[in-house]
Amino acid sequence: MDYEKLIEWLKKPCWGESAHLVDKERMEAATALSTLQSENKKLRAEMSQARESLDFARTKDAEILRLGMELGHLKKHMERLTHRLGNGEITCNMARDDCRKMGGDCQIDSKILDRLAAY
Repeated sequence: MDYEKLIEWLKKPCWGESAHLVDKERMEAATALSTLQSENKKLRAEMSQARESLDFARTKDAEILRLGMELGHLKKHMERLTHRLGNGEITCNMARDDCRKMGGDCQIDSKILDRLAAY
């Protein structure tokens, strides 16, 4: 239904015995219809904005889930960089094989190893 045409028709004056009563009712109907049409336009705009916000939130939720899964995967596969021996001494796991290949042992400052082991 074309509401603009209906509103214009309702605003046209009537002729006849009780035209003044009909004219008043028609004007009230036209005003109410115009108000409803305006409110409907505002509500549609709000609904569109809410949909956009919901889509954005869903995208962010999916990204958070993906990052959480990635973090869990990394935690499972992350190796400790240090190892504490039975005598309390801390050694470096990261470079142990590389140092052996080169014929030596890794000479990392003990303070650095202590801080690394704390992590």
